[in-house]
Amino acid sequence: VRRLVFPVIFLFWLAMNALLWRAEYGDTDRGSRVSNDVVLNKIFNAPDASNLRVSQNGTSLGFVHWKIIPDEVYFSGTNQPAGRVESIKGYTLALDGRIQVESIKTKLRFNLRSTLDADLDWQSVSATIDLPPSTWEFAAAATNQVLSV
Repeated sequence: VRRLVFPVIFLFWLAMNALLWRAEYGDTDRGSRVSNDVVLNKIFNAPDASNLRVSQNGTSLGFVHWKIIPDEVYFSGTNQPAGRVESIKGYTLALDGRIQVESIKTKLRFNLRSTLDADLDWQSVSATIDLPPSTWEFAAAATNQVLSV
């Protein structure tokens, strides 16, 4: 009986991983098309920020760091667990990065902040582009539909 415990546990682990892999990635080939809804769902439900390295022909040109921050509404009341989220009323998208611009031998720095409502309609956007010696700042709000530069 003792000799069978490890193989049974190992086979159970292997079967569960195979089922998990199939549920997550499906029966599709690597690189197959997915719908926009699947991509947006993965982006907006990612637990961590994403750090992306930008490269061209194996040469590193810079990085992009982005994260989605949900604006959560917590349950109120005396009998609710602390930190339990009732709903999400919006999101904040934060995007920062730096790219080496070879043609002018300098680094382009940028950041973008955008607030979205629960339906993913934009509420405000602000962006900064720093390309020495110039810096450009942009801001817009859905309430007045005006872009400030």
